[in-house]
Amino acid sequence: MKSVVSDLLPKDTPLQLIIDHGKILEEVSNVMEELTTAYFERKDITDLVHFISQKESDADAIKFKLRTMLDKPVKVPFPKPTIIYAMHLQDDIIDMIEDVAKKMSMNYVDFDLDEEVQQDVVQLVRE
Repeated sequence: MKSVVSDLLPKDTPLQLIIDHGKILEEVSNVMEELTTAYFERKDITDLVHFISQKESDADAIKFKLRTMLDKPVKVPFPKPTIIYAMHLQDDIIDMIEDVAKKMSMNYVDFDLDEEVQQDVVQLVRE
């Protein structure tokens, strides 16, 4: 049962939107290792690329919602430009991950890469 207080407070706050956006960043980052390994093993990565693209669209929707919210008078604990900048940094990373995933899906390696090179790339993705 909802309380009177929860009805008075907004469902989404700017900070909650940034947290939700950050969770999407974490999700797509976690998929990158699996994507990279599957890529080197020449497995089908279509589902992983689709997952990343869908999450990127979800992140864009959150970004739009935040910008719309900040256009209105709303009380936030940080300056609005700082909040927008934080969202922008997260969104850039999500966009880059999507770009890499799409490029991987279009450009398969048709020769065997040295195992050490593969391990180095996977280690880089982990970091």
